[in-house]
Amino acid sequence: MPKPTTPQKTDDEKVSEYMHLLEHPLKAEINALRAIIMAAHPALRERIKWNAPSYYYEGVDLVTFNLRMTQKVHLVFHHAAIVNISSAMLEGNYKDRRMMYFNNMAEVEIHRAELQRIMVELVTAAASKVLTSLNDKSPENFGAFVLKNVLLTSAREQVAAVRAQEWSLEQEQARQVPSADWPFLRLRC
Repeated sequence: MPKPTTPQKTDDEKVSEYMHLLEHPLKAEINALRAIIMAAHPALRERIKWNAPSYYYEGVDLVTFNLRMTQKVHLVFHHAAIVNISSAMLEGNYKDRRMMYFNNMAEVEIHRAELQRIMVELVTAAASKVLTSLNDKSPENFGAFVLKNVLLTSAREQVAAVRAQEWSLEQEQARQVPSADWPFLRLRC
């Protein structure tokens, strides 16, 4: 008689179980970063790889948590395109990866928009690389050609949305001028 087989867990189930069992002093920060990363693009997927939450696009790995340190949260961006993305948050001068560190929830919140921008640019770069093979416009590959253009349009829209959000925040901060510190702005009657 054959042994009964238990169904394999999905990536989502594995991540949920991992996070449930995780004992880390910055677990709230880790969960906040997970949400920020996943919100950056609808095609991003999460799984457990290298014994930590890891994020990929169309099978291409992009970023993984390194949770060995307990005093800070460490993200490893390991897609080669990361070296072409400029950000003061990205550390290291490696030929194919960059690091990012968060010490507390305040840093997570302060750098939320920057992390989203980096993720959108990384997904856009990964999408263009994944989809270069889909440039064939022949009738048998037409569906792949259309898919490529839809995915690239979605990635560009994501970049534009993040940039618009950053611009809006900058404009809002510029409008908040304290009148007590600016006596020359008071109207004289």
